[in-house]
Amino acid sequence: MRTLPHSLLIGSLVLVALQVGCERQAPPVPQDRPQKAAQEQVEPGAPRAAQDKAELQVSLLPAEATKKNDLRAVVSGAAGALSFRWEINGQEIEGNAGALLSNDLFHAGDQVSVMVRANGQKASSEVLIGNSPPEILEVNYGPSRVYRGVAIVARPEAVDLDGDAVTFEYRWLVNGEENFFPAGDTLPGDQFHKGDRIAVEVLPVDSEGEGQPYLTGEIVVGNAPPVFTSTPPESFRAALYSYPARAEDGDGDPLNYFLVTGPAGMTIDQKSGLVQWPIARDQGGENLVKIGVRDGDGLEAIQEFRLDIALQE
Repeated sequence: MRTLPHSLLIGSLVLVALQVGCERQAPPVPQDRPQKAAQEQVEPGAPRAAQDKAELQVSLLPAEATKKNDLRAVVSGAAGALSFRWEINGQEIEGNAGALLSNDLFHAGDQVSVMVRANGQKASSEVLIGNSPPEILEVNYGPSRVYRGVAIVARPEAVDLDGDAVTFEYRWLVNGEENFFPAGDTLPGDQFHKGDRIAVEVLPVDSEGEGQPYLTGEIVVGNAPPVFTSTPPESFRAALYSYPARAEDGDGDPLNYFLVTGPAGMTIDQKSGLVQWPIARDQGGENLVKIGVRDGDGLEAIQEFRLDIALQE
């Protein structure tokens, strides 16, 4: 047997020990571990594999559906192409494959449903179409000139998308305060005065409920014109014609009478309205008479009549 020198044997043992230590400190890394970690770190919405696991959902908007708005299907958790199937009261709507359903296709009381398919999944939602409350478009007044003594009539125009009959409730306001006279669409002419501010609140009502109230703008009550309340006598036997003309003013304004047209010698008292005419012998036949009355604001009323005079010998 060959014997190695002592110094060489020791050196060989040290070298082996160093090599073994290096192998324990740096073991080889398996090649499949980095790939496995990359697959676990999936960001939401990025790889298709993660999207495929999401649950398909659909909802219908608006949730409180009426005839006033279209219906829209809102989809979540979907991947790939979407297909829609709409039904109204169990009947499929042909040719409507999109996410929107026109309000022309349904009415109050209809049951509307939608089914959505995507990537092998399906989801559905349904809604009951509710009542569309009536809506007032405008409210007009009559007559065109408003003054004391003349009733005011409200004429509302409304629409009901369901085609229901619409009735109205009225609340009249005079100078901003409610007038509790049970007038309906008419406010009597004795419920206001010159200068008052008038408005009306109208509430539309159908068989299912109420709409939104509509408050009009204010109108100001104008000056009332005077009105003749007397009529001239149809016949008389005297050489002096006399007619006590009378007029009234709805606002209580003072009145002045005047003669517009009349035969020679005819007069009228400015304050009392008394018409007098001493008939001359050459004034026989037909005579045209016009008298007038004027209030303090300049409004006038005219009364016209004819006198047929037959003179006796």
